[in-house]
Amino acid sequence: MLGARLPKNRKFDIEFQYYNPEEENKKHRQIKFTRIRSKNMARKKSLIWLFILVIFVIYLINLFSKLGK
Repeated sequence: MLGARLPKNRKFDIEFQYYNPEEENKKHRQIKFTRIRSKNMARKKSLIWLFILVIFVIYLINLFSKLGK
C-alpha cells in the first residue's frame, strides 16, 4: 500500500452548446405532415356514417314503439 500510486484525476472536456432560436425553428420547419385522404373523401365518409346513424335511430324508434303496444 505504501508504494502504490494513487490514480490521477481524469481530464474532463466539455463542449458548450448555445441555444440558437433561429436554428431551432429551421429544424421544426422541416417536419411536414401530409394528408393521405382528401377533404372530399372525408365528407363522403361522414355522410355515410350520418345515414347509418339516422337509419339506426329510426329502427330504435320503431322497436320501442312496438314494445309500448
